[in-house]
Amino acid sequence: QDLANEGVPTRVDCRELPLRPFYRHQWLDVKDKVNNWLEAQVIDVSGEDVFIHYKGWKDKFDEKLNVSEDSSDLDRIRAPLVQFHEHPEPYQGQLDLKLGQKLDVHDSSEKWCEGEVI
Repeated sequence: QDLANEGVPTRVDCRELPLRPFYRHQWLDVKDKVNNWLEAQVIDVSGEDVFIHYKGWKDKFDEKLNVSEDSSDLDRIRAPLVQFHEHPEPYQGQLDLKLGQKLDVHDSSEKWCEGEVI
């Protein structure tokens, strides 16, 4: 298949991608339980089970995915950036920030949190 002329496919059989063997710290795109594609990292592998952590989410949302050949979990796993979303252009205007104003910020540990203008 000539992807240069076809663009990025909307669905790829992950078994044809270089995902295997799964390994600790491997980055993947994983469809979560509410059908959103999220970045996830493999935190452990045990036989046919791959344990993942969603980037920016609490540990309580970690999941175990079964990666045996007949598992439906395989349809939820892609190589990074296969399932990507269009991002808006960066804001080019000037922000009118006020002292004490609250806003969402992306911190250095790759998490979103509430910030305050000081």
